[in-house]
Amino acid sequence: MKKIPIMLSTLTLAMTGASLRAPAAALGEVVAEPSLNQELFMSARLAAEKVNAPLKTNYFDERVWIDAIIPRTGNLIVDIHVTDEKQAVRRIAVATASYDRVSMTQADKDWSNWDGVALPDWTLRGRILNLDSAQKDFHRLVSVDYRDRNYDLVENNRQDVVYFYAELGGWDESEPEVIRWKMDYRTCSKNVNFPAVGSAVCGKNINTETGEMTYLYQGDKNPELSFATWADEYKSILQADIDRLDQNIQELERAEIIKVDTAIANYESEAQELRTRIYEAADSEELDAEITALEDRLSNLRKKHFPEVTPDGTTGDEDDEKNPDKEEDNETGEDFETDDDSGTDDDFGAGGDDDDKNDNGTGNQDKDKGDTDNINTEPTTGTSGTEVTTPDKRPDS
Repeated sequence: MKKIPIMLSTLTLAMTGASLRAPAAALGEVVAEPSLNQELFMSARLAAEKVNAPLKTNYFDERVWIDAIIPRTGNLIVDIHVTDEKQAVRRIAVATASYDRVSMTQADKDWSNWDGVALPDWTLRGRILNLDSAQKDFHRLVSVDYRDRNYDLVENNRQDVVYFYAELGGWDESEPEVIRWKMDYRTCSKNVNFPAVGSAVCGKNINTETGEMTYLYQGDKNPELSFATWADEYKSILQADIDRLDQNIQELERAEIIKVDTAIANYESEAQELRTRIYEAADSEELDAEITALEDRLSNLRKKHFPEVTPDGTTGDEDDEKNPDKEEDNETGEDFETDDDSGTDDDFGAGGDDDDKNDNGTGNQDKDKGDTDNINTEPTTGTSGTEVTTPDKRPDS
């Protein structure tokens, strides 16, 4: 009987912060006539697995599911049919993640623990729909853009993933049931036959043998994909960033004189930032080696043009200590390399990827990088309820 307190403690720890129900049938299948110890152990294990389970992908619940997605317009066709008289839809949320603000692994963890109040700060586009009245049958288009406008997910949402969240119940002040997952529509949007314009639909397809749900273009179950995985596509994105940085460094290497080190410092920071992102890409070791080579070239440039200011804080002029009588470069003892300008004119302009392109014919091109003050909080009322919106953000580069 000494094991019982341990099992109770394990169960308590596993279920902390979560409301979980271990199905009796599942327990019965494993242990036909479970003892107290066995039952506690199985409950704790099931609870721990559910707490730590990865975020579901393309999840199909009998009450809530995404029937289809229209990637070029950024609309989801959401279907909700609730038969339990105590349950009804209270809140829906959708979000896409900016790939250079957060890794997909971290975004999955954040969404698994999201409280449903304010969208994560890595959200590229997203919205929260708070319904005014209980909805048991909900079938409508839900745009991922908080302005409820067209938003091309193929061009802007490179990960091809939309995060979804729904609350059922809670109208009588009880704890609502939360359903959340992410939908991956890569099998449709990366189909080489997927049209570049228009309102092509990616419809859900459920494999009757495996139960796996995918989204397909015109029912093509064996599509030829331009990028099979996100890791492959992410490698191509990072490779383009590395190549661009390489071109910028070549510009510096051709310069005979560099008055200020602003450009070098900027590119050093950019190289460091690139290194923090490569682990999620395919062949990350190759990318790391390329970044290291770029950093070495930047270090050589710094030593060449600014030998007295090295990154480690040393002077770079060892002869000064050995020969204290060494004369200054001029009679006043001042260095020649002095420039009071801010250095902005000598910054060779590290640009960024423009993930936020024209919105499918709206004529509005987003220039909202880092725009955290332009938040539309004006509620809209009607059958869809109020909306909590997010700022018009795009990935930082």
